[in-house]
Amino acid sequence: MTRSGVIRRRDGPVGSATLTAQEKELLVEIARGSVAAAVRREAVPPLPTLTPALMRNQAAFVTLRAGGELRGCVGAVIAGRPLAEQVRESAVAASRDGRFPPLSAADLPRLDYDISLLSPLTPLDDPESLVIGRDGLMLVQGDFHGVLLPSVPVDQGWDRETFLEQVGVKAGLSRRAWREPGTQLFSFTAEYVR
Repeated sequence: MTRSGVIRRRDGPVGSATLTAQEKELLVEIARGSVAAAVRREAVPPLPTLTPALMRNQAAFVTLRAGGELRGCVGAVIAGRPLAEQVRESAVAASRDGRFPPLSAADLPRLDYDISLLSPLTPLDDPESLVIGRDGLMLVQGDFHGVLLPSVPVDQGWDRETFLEQVGVKAGLSRRAWREPGTQLFSFTAEYVR
């Protein structure tokens, strides 16, 4: 850990689901097949036979990068569907993430897939307890909300205060939103599947 409290690594601690190597590989294949079908405007492939771990409800995000450049990142912070279904749905949505140029079939071989398996949300009463590199962050203020995965501040070189400011910006609010009355902060951890 540096003096600014930033951990200089990408992987945080394990989230709520620990998967086998085969289960992780299958999740990446589900994401890859779902993105390819979406980009080619084909039907998304049906899910294969799943293990109990892949059928339990789990919050997850799918992040797509091409040549190291972010091309999509979509997911759910609340466990509302089986993990394999969540990954399939998030992969399709990430392939259509309107914040980035549309993906083409030529992009498919260049894509890297990061799947973030999220722990349940925990109210963050003390922002000083937020650990860069371990914790993701969700800010809620009325109808506005923003989410940043644990890897984001590490990738961006942010300290704790910048992380708190940027989740407010992500929510469409001011940099000071995290300090305002009525704002709720939640933290979570992630297990990364690549």
